[in-house]
Amino acid sequence: MVVEKESCRCLRLPEYAFWYRALLENNFTKLQEILQKSTEPQRNQLINNPFEFDSMDSSQLPLAKQISRRFQIKYPIHLVATLGHEQSFDVLVDSGANIFIKDDCGNNILHLLCYTANANSEKEGQIKAFFKHLLKRLSQSEVNLLLTQKNELDWNPEVTAISLGELGIFLDMFMSKGLNIYLSF
Repeated sequence: MVVEKESCRCLRLPEYAFWYRALLENNFTKLQEILQKSTEPQRNQLINNPFEFDSMDSSQLPLAKQISRRFQIKYPIHLVATLGHEQSFDVLVDSGANIFIKDDCGNNILHLLCYTANANSEKEGQIKAFFKHLLKRLSQSEVNLLLTQKNELDWNPEVTAISLGELGIFLDMFMSKGLNIYLSF
């Protein structure tokens, strides 16, 4: 079931639990199978609409509420990125996922990766590996556009990284691709 919510169409759980589980488990073959069986409007709905967790029974998917409430991750592309699921990320991007989509707080993929690394230092290596993958996968102009997007605090991803003490992640990744980083405060 899809519900309208403030001009966005949300995927309600548990009706979309099969999709959510495939994303959580990095089951990219299942994701491909689901997307191949879907019509174009269904595919766009699956990859670009947020999940609605409000009515969900937390016993069905125990990680869902924890993940969504702590990091406000609702979009499939954000979920697989913050979990470091490279193959699932590629499936979503190849299927037309909007890599520039922002969450309720205006955070894009790069902002959310900084928050994830900061909240869980054990994931820092995984986040760095995902950054490297993201840099290979996206064009320089796409990365530059992500770097200029600001959240509701008026922070771009570099400022978010500095504020969270995660500048090393950005310097490692973006300097390795030869991008010019201009810190704007």
